[in-house]
Amino acid sequence: MVLLPNIDVIESCVQFNNYKNNRKLFNIIYNSTTSICLSRKFIDLIEENVSNRDAFQALIKELQDENRLKIERTVPKNTLMQEFIEIAKTAKVPLLIPVTIKDVNNLIGIIPFLTIFEHATPINRHWLIIELLSKNICNVSYQNFKTDKEIIKFFKEVFSIPKYITTVSIFDREQNTVYLSSIKGKHIEFYTIQSGGKQNEHIRKQTKKQLINSLGGKVKLFYTSDPRKLHERKVIFENIILTIDNSLNNITVAEPTWELTITYDSEKAKKWKDKCCTFSEVN
Repeated sequence: MVLLPNIDVIESCVQFNNYKNNRKLFNIIYNSTTSICLSRKFIDLIEENVSNRDAFQALIKELQDENRLKIERTVPKNTLMQEFIEIAKTAKVPLLIPVTIKDVNNLIGIIPFLTIFEHATPINRHWLIIELLSKNICNVSYQNFKTDKEIIKFFKEVFSIPKYITTVSIFDREQNTVYLSSIKGKHIEFYTIQSGGKQNEHIRKQTKKQLINSLGGKVKLFYTSDPRKLHERKVIFENIILTIDNSLNNITVAEPTWELTITYDSEKAKKWKDKCCTFSEVN
């Protein structure tokens, strides 16, 4: 994930005597799988305003040494807030996560995908993103939801994590699209189990037609007739992996035996995508 920290996040993480109170923020900044996105101008402005300049400079050096610092080129602005907004709005990074502790300037009105630390409460979008930024994993189950409408909203918030989505890969033996309406129109690759052979071609084409009706015209359908190649239910986008341990039809408050796990793991995502070449496309 690519973190864009506001000055208040940086300020909290250069005050080492407050580590116990700001542990979650430290975990976000120092998560080795997370890159930090800044601009040269933003770094200069932070240095001018941060309380512990030496600690901030040490942080920048550590990020550089670990190849975790991403420098965004911007048209330089005059203030911290303006430069923060500029990076958030112009950076062409799908999984850019701008984070602030407090939104005293109503930045979310300008940056709709902003994450606000103080707004993070289970199981809203802010909480979900903070969990992923700090420990790369988040788990919810039927116990977290009172109504099916809350489940629908949660799926929508999962898919709203990235600034934008390039491609969605869905792995499911069933061709079920419930809870996936928020990604309709995206570039979607759907991997499933279907019978092979020329005699079953019309069934596969009918399945593709049904998926297009549900998820839009950019859907591509891939199939295998080997059940050993596909038994999990996963949705992968921008290296975020949503694992569903039951049929999507059973993800309701009336079925108390399911859970959803959301992880950020580029290596696991790649492994899953590597197996895609063993599937055949339905034309």
